[in-house]
Amino acid sequence: MDLVKRVVFIMVLDVLCVASMDEVYKVGDDSGWTTQNMPDHKKWDASKAFKIGDSIGTYDNNVVQVSYEDYKKCNASSPMKTFTSGKDTVRILS
Repeated sequence: MDLVKRVVFIMVLDVLCVASMDEVYKVGDDSGWTTQNMPDHKKWDASKAFKIGDSIGTYDNNVVQVSYEDYKKCNASSPMKTFTSGKDTVRILS
């Protein structure tokens, strides 16, 4: 029985360690999500190694979630979800 408790304890620690390794990224880092001073968001994105469980945050902006098809068409007229708090984070699930 003592061995079972130890194994369960180690498994719980492992899960907590993995969960704590998720990153939270601020879009554009210090520049933020803006067109002022023309930050290169594609370059910023390429410099990150996003993984499932990470979160991407925007601050002082509203964000809409669109389908991939609408994204390719640059069409935000029918958003799936709208984030309006100005301090939103979106978790990467897949």
